[in-house]
Amino acid sequence: MRVPVGAVAIPAWTTLPMVLVLLMLLTGSQVYSVQMDEAHRQAAHRHRAEAVLLEASGFRAAPGKGGGGAAVAKGSRAKIMWTGQDGVRHIEEAAVPSNRSASTHTTVWVDSSGALTGPPSGRGEALLAAAVTGGACALAMLLGLCGVRAARRVRSRHRAASDIAGE
Repeated sequence: MRVPVGAVAIPAWTTLPMVLVLLMLLTGSQVYSVQMDEAHRQAAHRHRAEAVLLEASGFRAAPGKGGGGAAVAKGSRAKIMWTGQDGVRHIEEAAVPSNRSASTHTTVWVDSSGALTGPPSGRGEALLAAAVTGGACALAMLLGLCGVRAARRVRSRHRAASDIAGE
């Protein structure tokens, strides 16, 4: 086949990677958009509240340091008290920084009803979800294409074997 002068010929082996990249980008951008919409919705309904520890939080040693290591960032659970936007005081057990004494102030996230919740998701979570979903979609397509190719090879071998046996 002759390619007209000035035309761009794309080799067949580049088509699959281009389709996979396009699929990853389309899927990833759609997931990113949905995740960011959810993040904006969460940000509109969640806010920080100042809380007071009603009891001391536990101390956790850093891994490999024995009992006398530094406090782990994730912390432990303790009873806290905070006042909601409606002026109602709430007392509940929540995750708090480690090694804090009673009466220490900390920040918690609450939803519009005043219940404890986590911080709203952000751009990082949306990017991670988009990358994972786009990559998984492309991987699934690639595995499917490899399966089709393997099935064609098996069918071709069976045909060749039956042709040889039939002669």
